[in-house]
Amino acid sequence: MNYNQAIKYLNSFRDFEKMPFYDYGKAYNLEGFSKLCDIIGKPFADFKSILISGTKGKGSVCAILHSVLVEAGYKVGLYTSPHMLDLRERIKVNKRIINKREFQELIEKIKESIKHAKAEDIPLYKNLTYFEILTAVCFLYFSKKRVDFAVIEVGLGGRLDATNIVYPLVSAITHISYDHTHLLGKSLSKIAKEKSGIIKENSFTVSAPQKKEVADIVKVASRKRANKLFMVGKDIRYRCSRADFYKTAFDYRGIYEDYKNMNLFLAGEHQAQNGAVSLAIIEILKRCFYFHIDRASIDRGFKKVDWPGRFDILRKAPCIIADGAHNRDSAKVLRQTLVGLIGRSKIGSLILGISIDKDIKGIGSILCPLAENVIFTKSSSLRAASPGLLSKLLSKNCANSYVAKTPKYALSTAVGLTSKDGIILITGSLFLVGDAMRILRK
Repeated sequence: MNYNQAIKYLNSFRDFEKMPFYDYGKAYNLEGFSKLCDIIGKPFADFKSILISGTKGKGSVCAILHSVLVEAGYKVGLYTSPHMLDLRERIKVNKRIINKREFQELIEKIKESIKHAKAEDIPLYKNLTYFEILTAVCFLYFSKKRVDFAVIEVGLGGRLDATNIVYPLVSAITHISYDHTHLLGKSLSKIAKEKSGIIKENSFTVSAPQKKEVADIVKVASRKRANKLFMVGKDIRYRCSRADFYKTAFDYRGIYEDYKNMNLFLAGEHQAQNGAVSLAIIEILKRCFYFHIDRASIDRGFKKVDWPGRFDILRKAPCIIADGAHNRDSAKVLRQTLVGLIGRSKIGSLILGISIDKDIKGIGSILCPLAENVIFTKSSSLRAASPGLLSKLLSKNCANSYVAKTPKYALSTAVGLTSKDGIILITGSLFLVGDAMRILRK
């Protein structure tokens, strides 16, 4: 088996990332994945893990923790989704992605394990998903590399997600808002129940600030499982003192320690909250599990954090910013970040592409008024809404609107419409951000 054959085998499994609508309850069942982990040797038991769920900010928290723990001298695995340019970006050890040869070898091992499984288990394996196979590759890789920690981002929800098979030292739930409502439920309480499914018995959890109905569910889940819960806003405080295009400064008052003048090299005031969640997890690792992580390591980790596609400046003159805001809450945060940085003046051009299963009207009504010109386009994702549909639903929110069939045409249109000292914003979908990054690199 070569690398292309490995990818072909992976693609033979159901990929819900490409499906806009399906029955979440029937689609996911951890029984088959649990069996698969058994026959490949339960690799997730070979390393200590930190599991991050939530709606907004979970990827940023993962990236921050990965960076800090690496700077503290540990070997650290990072598992995130989706990817921007290359599938292998999802699986990293000490900031390096898995190489093609190792990826292919691990896929081959999984294939052989399934091939020689007990006959009665075969029907279960036929129902495995793309994400579950990829998660198994991740676990095998982290085991092979003998990582000290694995920082793991939950894919969807929490309770039924493949990543939830691990038993983490610490779990975290970032801010929960409306997203994937057609899958997880139309109320915040239903979404919160799925997300809080990662809370484990006799463990620790850190939660970002939540609305009362969400906080109540997280608290109940923690009490039922004898889990020690720390909440930002109650047990943990932070104050953002400055935010610019490149970094966010804040003070932190924590569970056991205080940190003054933290400089996190991610843009936007909301990143101070993600920094606070990360620092709380670090405090628990230090105080409850006796890991050595000093202030100098934290400062270096905050400075070197790398999280592409989140208020990411891809080019200057004109300034091209990419941000994967793909729900109403993320769009509000993006608008708040822009207004905080440039005031009420409009940006030159907005390139907007949104998946068909997202809140198109909600996202568009927040973002379209920010720009002099709005270019509707679609990413290469099968879930992308057509530019024509976006225009039909959102053009009334725009000063000037255009339709571009491809991201490449959208970029050239935006550059033509925007002055060299202006701003082009690409947003609405991480898939669109990935396409734009690929085009600009070429």
